Amino acid sequence: MREERLLERIRRLEDPSPLAGLQNQAVAVRSVISHLTHLLNTRKGSVLMDPDFGVPDFSSMASRFSTEAPETLEEIVEGIVRVVDKYEPRLSSPRMRFLDKKEFEVNLFLELEAELKTPQGAVPLLLKINVSPEGRMQVTT
Repeated sequence: MREERLLERIRRLEDPSPLAGLQNQAVAVRSVISHLTHLLNTRKGSVLMDPDFGVPDFSSMASRFSTEAPETLEEIVEGIVRVVDKYEPRLSSPRMRFLDKKEFEVNLFLELEAELKTPQGAVPLLLKINVSPEGRMQVTT
């Protein structure tokens, strides 16, 4: 299993250093974050080759980002997990939860927990996703 997507591999030569395994894992995490950011900021139906690629438009739900509307949060979480499971094959068993919003005013904060598949085996991965009221998503470690 390669750590990077095809175009990333084409751009980068193989690293023959003895730390390549650790570096490859870091490269894989950066690549996954980059791909997830692209995936989660693509609206479903906007890619002609695959109308299912991307997430539904959550911006219409922004006014309902609150703990008073748990069905909205569940809808967002389920939508993201479904898309990640389908379009990011380097991650297995994705699980997501939303962080308590009481201290935040506008944005919604989520955590994505999954296992990153590497040649050395599965590595636990915890990512944070910041959803803005406009529906823009930022993925970080």
